[in-house]
Amino acid sequence: MESSVDLKEASVCSGVFTEIFKEVRGRKDKEKMFSFVHLSVQEFLAAVYVRMSLSSNSKNSFFTKRSLKNLQLILNKSSSKKIHRIYIDKALQSPNGHLDLFLRFFLGLSLHSNRDKLKDLLNSTNSSLETNQKTVQYIKKKISVNLSVEKSINLFHCLNELDDRSLVEEIQQYLSSGSLSTDKLSPAQWSALVFILLSTKDLDVFDLKKYSSSEEALLRLLPVVKVSSKALLSECNLTERSCDALGCLLISQSSALKDLDLSKNILEDSGVKLLLAGMESPYCKLEILR
Repeated sequence: MESSVDLKEASVCSGVFTEIFKEVRGRKDKEKMFSFVHLSVQEFLAAVYVRMSLSSNSKNSFFTKRSLKNLQLILNKSSSKKIHRIYIDKALQSPNGHLDLFLRFFLGLSLHSNRDKLKDLLNSTNSSLETNQKTVQYIKKKISVNLSVEKSINLFHCLNELDDRSLVEEIQQYLSSGSLSTDKLSPAQWSALVFILLSTKDLDVFDLKKYSSSEEALLRLLPVVKVSSKALLSECNLTERSCDALGCLLISQSSALKDLDLSKNILEDSGVKLLLAGMESPYCKLEILR
């Protein structure tokens, strides 16, 4: 009301609040409470709450087990780096990614530019530039390990929150110069390439030869193939191994692949059988196979 927002109109038009105010049953005063149904709002408030608890040296409700080690980390003003690492590891251990958004917001709130906007709430938080730089190095170390695509992408979002885009910019420079040598890419650089390609709006056609005519490149870039409607993989030295991977991709409900060109590859009968096994799935959307 202070901001002259028409509450009825906002609740109808906004996708962020599916219900702005709701009455909470059981309360004596029948108080109406603000209701945030949108996940990103909930996760942001959770990150702010944890930052507040850390800055006030109060106990942190994030930990379900109040071990002495965790308590020492919370109370030690120089332990922000270790706390960041604990949260990163917790998110990576999550089987369904339920901490991913929280982690992005939590790390973003460690930047001074973001903390200044919430200075009344986070006035005594102790994350420093050095802490954030060490956190960035820790995230890059984690990316260099063979993580799932989803977890790697979330870590790249975390790097963005910490205002570090060095890995992505490095690959973008290679792409723009035309000197990208996929044979020499590190696991972290492969992850950066996948992140860049998945961030591209137009993914209708994926042409493997733009990157490398090799089976190793295809297996690294399978997440990009999965979201493309057409994949050009002819004359790329593919074998039975690729057929096995593509067969698994075709049975995924989230696969968008409709047109697949595998011509001029020595797939053998065994490879074709693996591919056909994937095509038998009711979720397979493939319409054209060369």
